[in-house]
Amino acid sequence: GDALLAAAQRGDALEVARLVQSGARLRYAKSVRACPAARRCRSAGLAFSPLVAAFASLQDGNRALHLAAQWGHAETIEVLTDLKAGVEAENSVCHPRIAMHNPALLLTLPRSTAQKGQTALLMAARQNQLEAVSALLKAGARVDAQDSQGNTPLHEAARNNHVDVMQVCKGKLFGEPLHAHVIAPLTPAA
Repeated sequence: GDALLAAAQRGDALEVARLVQSGARLRYAKSVRACPAARRCRSAGLAFSPLVAAFASLQDGNRALHLAAQWGHAETIEVLTDLKAGVEAENSVCHPRIAMHNPALLLTLPRSTAQKGQTALLMAARQNQLEAVSALLKAGARVDAQDSQGNTPLHEAARNNHVDVMQVCKGKLFGEPLHAHVIAPLTPAA
């Protein structure tokens, strides 16, 4: 599982395919309880604290497709979707124990850590990964999918001033052909 996540994050499409064909689960997502800090707390008989959860692996809840999208690895996304990775799978980055024990701690975390229910498309749009966005849309990702806070990929692209991604998402929403946006960049060349 961890090897699949690492290969997806670095964009090693061949390794991703090999791992999945060797039995790695596409639905695998690293759990915050599996992080070294959490294991040390449990082995020492200490409570699993919100602080441990907050600083646990940033990959918590992300699947291979999420990581490939976040880092803009379009070829890896194509391999994963060809292998039937769910383009609408949502992550669960915010561990419920954080909110349950100390809701104020959520305010100190990066927004991406405090949110959950994000699709790979939303993560790619937030990171301005145009090729990843295009690959996910071609694979059937819903441009109107919302995270737990009601944000869509178009919201994230607009919030972060990612004009090309915003135009592709808007075009998909209104039924324009995807290739028109991918072939010619929408922002002027520098």
